[in-house]
Amino acid sequence: PRQPDTNDLYSFEDQITRNIKLKLNYQYPPETRDLILGVIMPRELGDESALADQLYLSEQDLRPLVAQGFEIGSHGHAHEVMARMDSEGQKYQVNQSIQILTGVLGHKPKTFAYPFGLPATYDDESRSAVAQAGMTASVNSALGSMLSSGPPADLMDLARFDVLEVFGGDGQ
Repeated sequence: PRQPDTNDLYSFEDQITRNIKLKLNYQYPPETRDLILGVIMPRELGDESALADQLYLSEQDLRPLVAQGFEIGSHGHAHEVMARMDSEGQKYQVNQSIQILTGVLGHKPKTFAYPFGLPATYDDESRSAVAQAGMTASVNSALGSMLSSGPPADLMDLARFDVLEVFGGDGQ
């Protein structure tokens, strides 16, 4: 696995936060990161389960969205930088998340969003893992629309719009 170029990551963060995130996600091995977070997170943010309940959609939240026609896609099992993993690790992250979502949704998701989504955070092995898992398309974090650029060259590497970039950080 290669070390991603991190120049464009976390550009919206203050310098201290950016440095911490870069070290945790790109410089330290996952075991070291998990050890550090295992000490800091409970002390600073409290119970991880309670925090997750506040930040993320639950199974009960997802079901009505699916019933209304929303596509719920996969985003990886542990939100890891895929390019830092070997081929088997990438396949595991993709397939595990699909398996869990299939159980929750009652059908297999069709789409995948690369964690972090910047060019150096996923690679050809990532695209291959997603395609082999049966996804019909996947998105990166490059801003863009197929409406203005014509048919995509690679359905496993589509640009997209982020909710915060479209509606603003305040959700408006």
